[in-house]
Amino acid sequence: MNILPHAVNQFNGIEINTEDLPTDGPSFQQGLASSLVKWIQDGRFLVWLHLPIERSAFIPISTAAGFEFHHTEPNYVLLVRRLQEDALVPGYATHYIGAGGVVINDEQEILVVSERHRGSSRPYYKLPGGALHPGEHLATAVVREVLEETGIETEFERSAGDTGTVTATGSPTSTSFVACHPFPTPSNVTTGRLTSVCGCPSASTLSMNS
Repeated sequence: MNILPHAVNQFNGIEINTEDLPTDGPSFQQGLASSLVKWIQDGRFLVWLHLPIERSAFIPISTAAGFEFHHTEPNYVLLVRRLQEDALVPGYATHYIGAGGVVINDEQEILVVSERHRGSSRPYYKLPGGALHPGEHLATAVVREVLEETGIETEFERSAGDTGTVTATGSPTSTSFVACHPFPTPSNVTTGRLTSVCGCPSASTLSMNS
């Protein structure tokens, strides 16, 4: 019986070793079929198959054998197959983290921006911010976003709390607003996609001591 190279993980699941897989489709198909029979007999729960983009020809073979897509990235797809009907498949991350800058000056004004491209003809204001880059720290992200959207340099001070979940580009996005070091606020600046950058009274908007 030709069994594909693999390891058994701590959850009684199978992780197929992609680097040592056969290079041709028929050999992979035969090995996969034999392996699934044995792993079911052995009482394993799940089979995980990580396929890099150069092995994408194996995807239809795998799905025909009962594998489902777990998640994808630009250079790979991760597939999973239940060997036991009630086996738990852990979910994949479905949220992005965003950061907004709560920046307050000596006059207790909060820095706000107005988007140039918006759904309404009337200007509305929001905190400068955006999504974190992969691997980026929250403190680094908020300082970068404030600088990109306003041209103003700040220093991270502390987190001001989580605002919950909003919808962006079709996916739920959790956005945390964080406080930055106070700075002198300009009255009006035109930058990139923004119409204006200005300060507004903070007392009725946000209490930094709450």
